[in-house]
Amino acid sequence: MRYAIEYRDAQMPELPWMADSEYSRIQAQIQHFETIWPEEHRWANVGFVEQTREQVQEFQGYWSSWLFMQFGFHSSLALLNHPLFSLHLPPAYTKIPLSFADSTSNQARYHTKWVAYFVRLIVDKKIKVTDPFLAFTAAIAASIIYLNSRVDEQEASERGKLNVELCYHFVQGMGALMPVLADLARKLAALIQNYESPIDTELIWSIIEYTKTISPGSRDLQFQGVSGLESAGGVSGENDIPQSESSTGGALTFPPQASMALNLEHISFPTL
Repeated sequence: MRYAIEYRDAQMPELPWMADSEYSRIQAQIQHFETIWPEEHRWANVGFVEQTREQVQEFQGYWSSWLFMQFGFHSSLALLNHPLFSLHLPPAYTKIPLSFADSTSNQARYHTKWVAYFVRLIVDKKIKVTDPFLAFTAAIAASIIYLNSRVDEQEASERGKLNVELCYHFVQGMGALMPVLADLARKLAALIQNYESPIDTELIWSIIEYTKTISPGSRDLQFQGVSGLESAGGVSGENDIPQSESSTGGALTFPPQASMALNLEHISFPTL
C-alpha cells in the first residue's frame, strides 16, 4: 500500500521495470516469501474446498491465519501490478516495454482471479468474515477486474462484471458491522454504475488508497463488532462469532487435512 500511495503522489515516479526500482525490490521480496512458505500450508495440500462451514469454524484459528495469508499474498501482487500505475509514468516515457506490460497485465489478472475465487468460496460456504483487510483486498481486486472487463471480449467481460459484483456484495455484507466498509461498498457500487462512462481514475484511486476511505465520522467505528476476533482473518460461522479464547496466540492449529499428501486432483485453478 505504501508503494501505491508513494507512486501515485510522486511528481516523477520511477520506472518500475528497472532492476533497482521499488517495484523490483517488492516483487523479489514477495517471491522470496513464496519459497519459504511451508508446503503443508499451500493451497494444494490443505483441502480448503472440501471443508464445510462447521469444519472451518471448528479450526477458526488456523483458517483465519490461512485465509489472511492467501488474500494478502495474491492481493499484494495484484496491487503491485495494478493497470492504473501504467497511466502514471514520467511524461518523458510515453512507452512501456511490451514484455513488462504483458508481465504486469498477466500477473494482475492471475492474482485477482485467485482473490475473487476465495471470495466465491467464502460466500458459497456461507462463512462470515469480519476482517476489514479481506474486504479491502477484495475491493482492490474488483478495481482491476473492472478495468480489464472494459477491454475484454464479451464473454470474458461478462464474467468480469459478475466478479466485480461478487466482490461488491462481499464488501457490502461486512459494511453492516464496519461503517468504513460501507463507504468502500458505495465506491464499488459507483464503479459498477460507471461502465458506460469514461474511466473515473480518481474513484479507482480512492478505492486503492483505503486510508482515505476512513472518514472522520467512521474512524472510531471501523472495527466495531470484531474486537473479539483474531486480527488475522476473523472467520466464524454465520450465526456464531467465536470469542478471543479460540485464539491460537499466533501458532497455527492444523486441521485434519493440513498434512495430507499432494494430490493434483485437488488443484482447480479458477476460470473466472
